[in-house]
Amino acid sequence: MTLSTGILQPGNPWLPRIFQGIFILSLAGFGLYAGFHPGTDFRGYYGAATLVRRGGNPYEYAQLAPVLEEVSGFQGNNPYFYPPLNWKIEPWMRWNLYLFANILFGYNCLQSEQSGFVLLFGLALLLRSINRNQPILAGLGMLLILTKPQVTIFTALCLGIWLLRRKPAAIQWSAVWLMSLLGAATLAMPRWWSFDYTGFGQGLTYYLEGANGIAGKRVAATIYDLLTYGLGITGLLHVLLAGAVAILGSALLIWVWRRFNEPVTLAAAATILTLLITPYALLYDFVPLTLAFMLIIKSLPGLRLPMRTFVLILLALSILIQFWAKLQFQAYLILLAIAACFSISICSLPMPNTLSKSTTA
Repeated sequence: MTLSTGILQPGNPWLPRIFQGIFILSLAGFGLYAGFHPGTDFRGYYGAATLVRRGGNPYEYAQLAPVLEEVSGFQGNNPYFYPPLNWKIEPWMRWNLYLFANILFGYNCLQSEQSGFVLLFGLALLLRSINRNQPILAGLGMLLILTKPQVTIFTALCLGIWLLRRKPAAIQWSAVWLMSLLGAATLAMPRWWSFDYTGFGQGLTYYLEGANGIAGKRVAATIYDLLTYGLGITGLLHVLLAGAVAILGSALLIWVWRRFNEPVTLAAAATILTLLITPYALLYDFVPLTLAFMLIIKSLPGLRLPMRTFVLILLALSILIQFWAKLQFQAYLILLAIAACFSISICSLPMPNTLSKSTTA
């Protein structure tokens, strides 16, 4: 049975169903694994909501910690920081991409009970709404990607500037959504901004044992912790290497902006830059890199064989790293691999006269 006549023939109607089934089974499998090996972050959301219903303020950990102990049996380290807030390719290939993106980025986020999917949903909603000229939904998407500014601040900034020049109504609707959110938050939790700020944000730097105990220092998936704990580099060399990463990431974003100046590629480059230099991110925050991953795969046919092989090897290593990595700073290697693949792949993309439509349709 040959490729052209067998089940893998591109026109075979069963092919997309097969890969769709594999994708759905992978989601179910990851969900079951997360059920038997749960994380601890969902209890933070549940505890915060419980405290709000009781008239408390979840931003004050002295109030939240006893509720966390009540709902889960221990106080631990779950302070609350969140705001009171398609391509023209074969269907079987699309589901295959979803599968690998799910393994590369979604698995850890699901297992950690984190909100990275909200960022990806907001980014997808924003880009799709830009393409379809839907400013109301674009404004909502902009607001959603800002729920974790340490992951998407440059993404929001670049897309905000792009929208101000071309579709300012989307920015106006972002403001409307923001005011609506703040109004609803104030009704549900009057004076939510009024709490004891002592130690606020401490849970991002240290592991907490309740409201008053520090169990140890947190290690993040950042260039700073990779250099310090992974390579043992400190002092001036530490600053120089981190600065070099920032310069290279900024140069990539500027080059993409000048050559393409369209929202899809711009958002991917800006997200990479944000994660390259952010002071705080963990592996589950890498979910928005799905956009860069998709653009990398899209560009593969245009790469020469040696470069295509190199990119595929890096992507394969990225998938393996998340299962091999035991410490968060090791996960930063995934980001470096994606950034390198994106930099290589972006050179093969055509000029953006049809890029935006073909990517967000």
